[in-house]
Amino acid sequence: SAVDAKLASVRTANVGLLYRHGPWRFGAVWRQDFRLILELDVDVSGRVVTDPENVIVPEGRFHLVSLNTNLFSPQQAFLGAAYTGERWRFSLDLGWLNWRAFPTPTAEIGLDLELAPLEFGFPLPAAPLPPAFRDIWVPRMGVEWTAIPGDRFGVVLRGGYFYEPSPAPDQPGRTNYVDTDKHGLSFGVEINYLDGAGILPRPLRWGVSGQYIHLGERVYDKDDPAGPVGDYTAQGHSLGINSTLSVLF
Repeated sequence: SAVDAKLASVRTANVGLLYRHGPWRFGAVWRQDFRLILELDVDVSGRVVTDPENVIVPEGRFHLVSLNTNLFSPQQAFLGAAYTGERWRFSLDLGWLNWRAFPTPTAEIGLDLELAPLEFGFPLPAAPLPPAFRDIWVPRMGVEWTAIPGDRFGVVLRGGYFYEPSPAPDQPGRTNYVDTDKHGLSFGVEINYLDGAGILPRPLRWGVSGQYIHLGERVYDKDDPAGPVGDYTAQGHSLGINSTLSVLF
């Protein structure tokens, strides 16, 4: 027996452009899609016997191939603009996500069994259905306010919002790609403090930020309500908070 594993390098392209004009900033970015493809190839061969004296098949072979996509990040492009005032900063961008190219995450299976002279085979599983996702447009906005300006002590407040519609279609058949529209709210506080004793030449920077995501209610109606899954409803909430401390040199 032996195992042959191959880990290939993967490269993706990211291109960005920034234009500045007075207090305005305009930007554009494009990111290539990423796919983590897992391919398993199992090849087993040997002799099939009923007892040490009676060999039914001199040599038999079983070959299995499994191909699936474990991770997918869609191709995307964003256009954005930002305005910076004396104590305020506003930003707005609109992004396109190419979810139409989302491949099925269900493994495609190939089986081959040779037990000559016996005639024996395995029924292949049904081919996975295409997900039929759609492309989506995602708007985002953010605001930053310097509440307390100062070289020795300063406070900056931040907030943001985004709306991401679900790219998944209804699931009346045997697939279950569960997803809903998302509303995201973000917040942040940053405090800059300069040591008056002069031990640190530059300010300490402490920040707290968080994001709340609301997944709206979505009802999934099946063509066969008596099937193994039946009708169901999806909804949810997500909250994440983090804190950072930076020492500038």
